[in-house]
Amino acid sequence: MKKTVLFLVVLTGCYVGESYWNITVDWVDPPPVTMSSGMDYPVTVAVAGGSDVSHCNIHWATAGDPRYDPEGTTLAQAGTAGQFNFILNLTSTTAQTFYIAIHAEVDGVDYYSAVVPITVAPLPTVEWTSLP
Repeated sequence: MKKTVLFLVVLTGCYVGESYWNITVDWVDPPPVTMSSGMDYPVTVAVAGGSDVSHCNIHWATAGDPRYDPEGTTLAQAGTAGQFNFILNLTSTTAQTFYIAIHAEVDGVDYYSAVVPITVAPLPTVEWTSLP
């Protein structure tokens, strides 16, 4: 007697990498490799493939992987596959490396870009030697 075994695999809410099922998450206009602390930098990301982008934002961390343990994120956006514009503003009182990655949930599955290092330089401070 022949037996047929059917396996059902359900992928929801899991990390599947940069490209899977022809879905990609990548930079269109990336941030510069060096940024000034507290300054706004417009960036554009692209989500290609899939249909429903229920969540897209940028994660960052100064230690560890921002994809799994972000210290901060931009506000999330939603829509259909295409381009998303963000303002990236990172702050630090000393020169520091931030690691950033794009996160998108497409058709119920999480996708991440590669991690990019960004150096954030503090703004110069001004000290008064005498009152004006």
